[in-house]
Amino acid sequence: MSAYVHSGSERLTTSDWFTSNYVLSTDAERGCKASHDVRQESRYLRNETDNKTFWDQVGETLNHAYLYDNHGRPS
Repeated sequence: MSAYVHSGSERLTTSDWFTSNYVLSTDAERGCKASHDVRQESRYLRNETDNKTFWDQVGETLNHAYLYDNHGRPS
């Protein structure tokens, strides 16, 4: 197992810390927005699928009722 050995010669400036934190923050925000967009799209698709399924079932029920009323009980 290797261990990280910190050499005392490397010193970070305030701008290095700012840049590093800014990159981490923007990456996190970008990831959060992407996750939000994916969730919204999945909600939209689920809603569209549910609506289509519902109306397909209604249409099928009405079609069966129409056929039954007009042609009698299927044999």
